[in-house]
Amino acid sequence: MAPKRQLRMPKIRPPTLPRPERIQRSSLQLITWGLAAFAIYLMVLFSGMVVQEYRMQQQIALRASENAQREQEQRNLQDRLAYVRSDAAIEVLARDRLDMARPNETVLQLNIVDPAPTTGPNPPAPVVAVVPHESVPNWRRWWNILFGS
Repeated sequence: MAPKRQLRMPKIRPPTLPRPERIQRSSLQLITWGLAAFAIYLMVLFSGMVVQEYRMQQQIALRASENAQREQEQRNLQDRLAYVRSDAAIEVLARDRLDMARPNETVLQLNIVDPAPTTGPNPPAPVVAVVPHESVPNWRRWWNILFGS
């Protein structure tokens, strides 16, 4: 008779779980890499913000200088307006543009008469004639004096 074969049962190993030391090392590495990636992300994000903040500071400085310049211009215009509204400015405008004079004042116009040219070493000074006030506007009198029309 043939010997009986005995059936062998395969050995079943219980499932092995990773050792706790290995779990701690791999999770620690994962956390480290995650934090490193997050730190790089923050660096990139904040570097853009730093550049943006620098540009904004430049714009603020530019606007501040423009504001100071405009405030100075406004002060100058207010001073000019105060002068134009003053009695002195009104009097100057009345005398120059409207040919007005105060009572008992005489308006003189200077006419330069060119004498005949001389050949001497010292030519005589031009003769100045005083002409009484006419109804011709002051600018026309000066035009006549300067351009001789």
